[in-house]
Amino acid sequence: MDFFEHQDVARRQTGRLVLLFTLAVLTLIVAAYLVVAGAIVWTEAGRFRSVWDPRLLLAVGLGTLAVVSGGCLFKLAQLRGGGAAIAEHLGGTLLNGGNCDARGRMLLNIVDEMALASGLRSPVVYLLRDETGINAFAAGWTPEDAVIGVTQGALERLDRDQLQGVIAHEFSHILNGDMRLNLKLVGLLHGILVLGLIGHGVLRSMRVRRVGGGRKGGGGVAAVLAIALGLIIVGFGGTLLGGLIQAAVCRQREFLADASAVQFTRNPGGIAGALKVIGGSGSGSELASPQAGEASHMVFARAQKASLASPFATHPPLDERIRRIEPSWDGRYTPAASAAPAAPLPRASARPAGALDPGHVVGLVGQLTPARIAEAGSALAGLPPAVADAIGEPYGARAVVLGLLLASDEPTRTRQWELLAAAEPGLIDEVRRVRPAVVDLGTRWRLPLVDLCIAPLRALTPAQWEAFRALLDALIAADRRVDLSEWSLRRILLRVTPVQGQPARPGPSIHDLEAVRDECALLLSSLARASGADTEAAFDAASRALPLPGLTLLPEERCDPERLDAALDRLATLVPLRKRELVSACAAGVLVDQRVSVEEAECFRAVAGALGCPVPPDVERLAAAARGAAG
Repeated sequence: MDFFEHQDVARRQTGRLVLLFTLAVLTLIVAAYLVVAGAIVWTEAGRFRSVWDPRLLLAVGLGTLAVVSGGCLFKLAQLRGGGAAIAEHLGGTLLNGGNCDARGRMLLNIVDEMALASGLRSPVVYLLRDETGINAFAAGWTPEDAVIGVTQGALERLDRDQLQGVIAHEFSHILNGDMRLNLKLVGLLHGILVLGLIGHGVLRSMRVRRVGGGRKGGGGVAAVLAIALGLIIVGFGGTLLGGLIQAAVCRQREFLADASAVQFTRNPGGIAGALKVIGGSGSGSELASPQAGEASHMVFARAQKASLASPFATHPPLDERIRRIEPSWDGRYTPAASAAPAAPLPRASARPAGALDPGHVVGLVGQLTPARIAEAGSALAGLPPAVADAIGEPYGARAVVLGLLLASDEPTRTRQWELLAAAEPGLIDEVRRVRPAVVDLGTRWRLPLVDLCIAPLRALTPAQWEAFRALLDALIAADRRVDLSEWSLRRILLRVTPVQGQPARPGPSIHDLEAVRDECALLLSSLARASGADTEAAFDAASRALPLPGLTLLPEERCDPERLDAALDRLATLVPLRKRELVSACAAGVLVDQRVSVEEAECFRAVAGALGCPVPPDVERLAAAARGAAG
């Protein structure tokens, strides 16, 4: 399957999750009714003389539904912060170049390699410093707010190849659309477990009342006690149902992520070695956090000791996962990292952009290959030290992005320097320090550098982020126009949310291109007018590639950046298979004259990224540019 098919499968998994959740709630309603009715009949505390009573069933059903729904909504409200909320809930701390040691920098470098090679914005990394087990996770509502969490045990006890295999596994969850499903599952499972929590709460309150008060109302107390015990039993049943739902939804996704990690790195010894170290470790992959249970389905390996039968396990057994990767495995685990040397990686093929066809471009979306990862590593290693240090922390990342916006003409650049001087003290000095190295990298590095700056920029507070965005907009407006490069850069930053903020949740999915006809016409017209080719020829090529007849080229005044941003936000809610058709149409327009400038290529990447379809840059040329700038 390609990127779009994987995304579509994950979207359809949501329907399966809703069905399983509905069946679980119906089961809980029946169980709760039997508990309440049985308690009433047993104590003869009411007019009921039999277990069956339709009005009682209706009351219990509505009450159960209200409790479960309230629990789900409460938990989902807690998770509005996306992946950062999960990471902090598990005790993670934000990791950047300014607060980590050599091992931490190695982890950040691995994440940046994967991000650069795939075209994704670099995810924020959290370190679970108090966790000695070997584990990791990816979480977020969208790739833009994705975070990757890694335990201290994984950081200390895995070698680079093994850690790369684990990170590749987590990138698979990001690219395949699993993260949103996992967050929804956290909310739904919490709702199922609420009845048991209520039972425990009632039982504790009864104990306090019995200690501090008399024995009046013995029959009523007995009924309440029976109901509380019954709710605890129902809650235990909810735990079993939740485990079944987790297993049904997640286990096959783990096998897929393992296979994707091998495909991405072409080094089975990496991820297999990590699994062997988990099996040979005393602490294994368990998490000590009290919140580990609700997030157990989204981590790399089992977060809790196996106390139930295998049908309830959130992850496949370690030996089964290893044998799928290494069929000849001898069954022995390793107590320390001992991955085999990585296989030599092929260089990326130097295929000129003009020879690309739309089908090939669509095939690049969301794809990670060993060659691209190797070239991304080479590109990052070749960055000038001033740039490499700057993109590792928030203050320097701001300076890099602002330096990219300084104009080539003197009058505009003078106005921009004045705006920087009027901003916070010291910022203009940092921009002056990093800008020469950034300029030496060339135009090909513009948007990749922005992608790499996303993670440190997300560490800004919401107030700092708004001040940065206002300054960025002021620099763009200094010449009273927005060119293609400026729009591309701004579009990437438009959807960034600080980890302390609340990311925008995706809207309802749109299944039919006809529902977004106007937005498609605006997007294709804007790209045609921004291309270096004949505008009408570019639009015709793009519109012919889209199964939406009757589109017409819009006049230039209708193709302003604000309208285009709004159109992209709506188009981003298309279902994956419709996105594939739209990305293919955009590629057809860009490639109509078989000549693609750097600005056109980056504009296309910005548009595809806004649709949630990451297109990797030409990492081989990035590596060459980095080596040239460093030299």
